[in-house]
Amino acid sequence: MKQRLVPHTDDDPATLSEGAAGEKFRLCTYNIFEGFESGNNERLHFFTDWAKDLQPDVIGLNEVNGFTQESLNELARQCGLPYAILRPAKTGFHLGVLSRHPLEAYDTDEVSLRMWHGLLHVRIVPDNGNAWHLLVTHLTPWEAAQRREEAQTLARYATSFWQDAPLFLVGDLNSLSPLDKIGHDHDQLAAEVLSQVPKL
Repeated sequence: MKQRLVPHTDDDPATLSEGAAGEKFRLCTYNIFEGFESGNNERLHFFTDWAKDLQPDVIGLNEVNGFTQESLNELARQCGLPYAILRPAKTGFHLGVLSRHPLEAYDTDEVSLRMWHGLLHVRIVPDNGNAWHLLVTHLTPWEAAQRREEAQTLARYATSFWQDAPLFLVGDLNSLSPLDKIGHDHDQLAAEVLSQVPKL
């Protein structure tokens, strides 16, 4: 019988997931904002301290701008994680994964052509052998209709894999979050977005 992992969130920014046998892993997603603003050491140190304190199993990264595979490997090392994979994006807003467990990368060149910042797909292989898939993406910031098309592309792509092993999707989906309500109310962003939504 295939193991299915059911996510739930706790009070920290990570997601704890538990398998049928009771194993848990911690999955996080983090937008490092233009590659820590190209050399902002304060932001970089905040992130590495956060990662070392939280001790996640896997971190999906957005906006890994300016990084190479070698510099992402170094970031992973500073976070206490031995594995890293970088997915360059045509926009320069690269995607990445840092992991405590070995990673297998999938070729996503074809599907990435239909995504604003592309798609990173890895298979995570823990020591217990219960592998799972992770998709990391960053949807277009421009139009909801484009994001919907990208979401449909992701759904079609994911159907090829989710029956093989559990699959998780993380990233910057460029949607409005209730956690950002104060900012939305201040600049009336939510009202502006809603005014552009066709009436049903």
